Amino acid sequence: MDDRVKYLLLLILENNGNIEQLVELGYSYTQVSELIKEEISLGNAIFSENKIVITDKGVVLKDELSKRLEYSKLENLISPLLSAFIKDNKDESFFVPSLDELPD
Repeated sequence: MDDRVKYLLLLILENNGNIEQLVELGYSYTQVSELIKEEISLGNAIFSENKIVITDKGVVLKDELSKRLEYSKLENLISPLLSAFIKDNKDESFFVPSLDELPD
């Protein structure tokens, strides 16, 4: 696995991020699943309380990869999974009030 992909995966696991970022890079859900299984088998992640979390070993590896790849504060680009809090607007229509309709 490419170091950048490994770093991104560990960062996603650390921040409870969204694996869609890996799918957007061209990985299938099956491939992402295999990548996660690999990190679990290497001891960089564990399955705990119905979720996959990064281990201390994984954090150390992530930090080493960050230095090797010369990344700085990439964590700011990955936010926690917020889709659970966002309601889906199925009809994709939005109401935008005019300035006259806004309360004072």
